[in-house]
Amino acid sequence: MNKLLREEYSYQFKSGEQDRNNYNGISVKKKTYFYVYIFLIILIGSLLVLHISHLLQVDSFNYRINNLEQRLNLLKEKNNELQLKVASQSSLSKIEQLAKNKLEMVEAEQFEVLVYANPDKYDKIENKDKNKSADHFILASLYNKLMDRLVNVQAEAPH
Repeated sequence: MNKLLREEYSYQFKSGEQDRNNYNGISVKKKTYFYVYIFLIILIGSLLVLHISHLLQVDSFNYRINNLEQRLNLLKEKNNELQLKVASQSSLSKIEQLAKNKLEMVEAEQFEVLVYANPDKYDKIENKDKNKSADHFILASLYNKLMDRLVNVQAEAPH
């Protein structure tokens, strides 16, 4: 009898196991694999979409970088041209030519140099100059005369 009970028990146990493994005619193992496959497909698909979107962003940034580099090169060329134009227009001979031709300026036959000296500063400078040697004073006066001739503009209105 013990044998019989064991067989029934084991039969019932196997029967219960088969019921648990089958759910609406589909085995639980197959259903689990199906869900794992679906999850993997969704995961791989989303990773693929993410990777493609990053590649598209990189391409977009590279396109913008190339456009900005081309624009920078054009601006550098234009800047060089403008610097060359400024250099040619600011030469002393060009300025003198424009002054004579367009502005009808002429060189002055006589000119006067007016200098405003602040008495307070002049006394201080004079006291300092007394302490210096005569050679320094002569060189400084020659330098001042030279700078006055270079800096001062001589112009006369037409008669």
